[in-house]
Amino acid sequence: MVFGPRAYYAPEHGLTQGHGCALPKKPSKEAAYKELRTHLYIMAGCIAAIRAAPYILHFLNREPEMTELKLEL
Repeated sequence: MVFGPRAYYAPEHGLTQGHGCALPKKPSKEAAYKELRTHLYIMAGCIAAIRAAPYILHFLNREPEMTELKLEL
């Protein structure tokens, strides 16, 4: 815990004192768009992997005489 003048201002963490609580600094629009683009690429990759998984598993587990996907519960 930090006491004294550093308790209100910690630039290494991007925190400043405002209205009784420490708030993070607002990032620039360029940095925010770059982070958003990165997160969208990650999300799109996860969605593509989830959507492709059944087709890949079906292809790897198929038998020559099997023409349809059978699910056994």
